[in-house]
Amino acid sequence: SSLYIVNMASGSLIDCMTYKPFLMSLTIDENGTMYAMAASEEDYDPFTWVSTYLPAKMYTLNVEKGTCEFYMDTGVLCNQLASMAYDFDTGYIYWTGFYNGGTYVSGLHLIDLESQSAYNLGAIGMAGSQVSGLYTISDPECYPAGPDSLQNVSIMSTMETLSVGETVALETF
Repeated sequence: SSLYIVNMASGSLIDCMTYKPFLMSLTIDENGTMYAMAASEEDYDPFTWVSTYLPAKMYTLNVEKGTCEFYMDTGVLCNQLASMAYDFDTGYIYWTGFYNGGTYVSGLHLIDLESQSAYNLGAIGMAGSQVSGLYTISDPECYPAGPDSLQNVSIMSTMETLSVGETVALETF
């Protein structure tokens, strides 16, 4: 894989660095640390990666030093398109992986940088959905307003079966 700077006026590329792991997505935190999701060096084969699900591993990239260092193993098999976004409000990374997870092939994951853990948050869309432009909104004005606090709230337990697009009212007492 190679990392380039794009000249926005001319569209020309400047090669910053080249490294062996096949990068699938990257994001940058508030300190300028660049994180990339990739197939590990030992697992990457340029002739079979499209049809092979590889262990997704996270690396940190340092463009100034030209280094790509292993950061963590996600425990997820993946390939092809993926996207990552750093959440400036929480410090977590959200990553969409396209993989064969058994019952679905696209998933949203939360990466906790402090504990170096990956959590599967569930499937994305229909089977085969791929996300290539993930981002988070870091503006409190965009979040829906809610009450300052809730106290002594109970929700009556009922069992409902819903189809796509249907809603059900919850009853509180």
